[in-house]
Amino acid sequence: YIYAPPGLITDKHARMHQTLYAGGFARPLSGDWADWSHPRLNAAETIATAMRDRLGIS
Repeated sequence: YIYAPPGLITDKHARMHQTLYAGGFARPLSGDWADWSHPRLNAAETIATAMRDRLGIS
């Protein structure tokens, strides 16, 4: 859940929040405490794999 009241976040953070919501990684904090699960978010692993591929390292 992300607490992001209007007027207190920058456009940059609002865009990041929208990306996280669209990917199912987060939800807006709205008071609805429904059970939900989200996909694993591991940017370091994704970046390391991309770098190894680009550098030709196995």
